[in-house]
Amino acid sequence: TPAGVVVNITYTFNGFDKDGVKKTVTDVCAVTVIQPVESVEISQPSLNLFVGNDATLTATVKPENASNKTITWTSSNESVVSVVDGKLLAKAVGVATITVTTQDGNKTATCGISVAAVPVPIKGISLNPTSLTVEMGKTGAFAIVYDPVDANTQTKIEWSSANVNIANVTNGTVTPVAVGSTEITVTVTDKDNTT
Repeated sequence: TPAGVVVNITYTFNGFDKDGVKKTVTDVCAVTVIQPVESVEISQPSLNLFVGNDATLTATVKPENASNKTITWTSSNESVVSVVDGKLLAKAVGVATITVTTQDGNKTATCGISVAAVPVPIKGISLNPTSLTVEMGKTGAFAIVYDPVDANTQTKIEWSSANVNIANVTNGTVTPVAVGSTEITVTVTDKDNTT
């Protein structure tokens, strides 16, 4: 019998009542045939979003003729990404797993979500301080100042000294080698390979 069909079953009982009189009793029982859920799938196994993005996942309950297709959505980390009826909202940088669960059979499927900061390209850089005097036996330091200050597309930072016989530089820390002056240069490459 196909799922969702109501079948009426009639049964008859023949017997005798307490006085020995033959009696026939008939009743009807309604039986509903259901199709259980076998599995559930999510439209995407993983997704990358930026903070503030939204997206929608869809779930497919199988088989198609399953009687109870009720599902619930949950996020393993609501502070990173929230989910309501498959609609996602990326809230903060991080990772989360979105899970859809069927009411019938507790079948599950998941989607891994990775949320990144919105790219803020570098417009320019400068060094702070703009010049530095360092005594022999000590070190000095330069810091990179980005324009805008929240730039986050840098992928490579290279420091160099015009004269390594006067001073060396490593990650912005200047170590004098001899008395004199030299120029310190920093080169920052962003995601578009712009220097």
